[in-house]
Amino acid sequence: MATNIALTTGNMPSVTTEVSLYTAPTNSGGTRIIQFTVNNTIASAASYSLIVRASGATSALKDELISNKSIAANDYDILSGTILYLIPPGYELLVKVDTADSLTFFASGVAF
Repeated sequence: MATNIALTTGNMPSVTTEVSLYTAPTNSGGTRIIQFTVNNTIASAASYSLIVRASGATSALKDELISNKSIAANDYDILSGTILYLIPPGYELLVKVDTADSLTFFASGVAF
């Protein structure tokens, strides 16, 4: 049975290292992203990378869904390219920002 869930609601990383937003349950069929928005809350541009990898693994370039995407000051981005992406069971959705306390992440999905 599919269940609508919030993957992250207003997560604003306070560090410039990878931050886990969500981990798909290992006892599921994965989680499909249905909405993903990034909001830049500061007066200068900020960049982020969006990563999906096995939980506890080390990230590699091949794990980046979005790499170093810049968002203008006080602007937002709706990630249409990630809609319907399936996060496999036991995998994490992570972000890495170039400026701490700058970008806020909102995402929802369907867990199977």
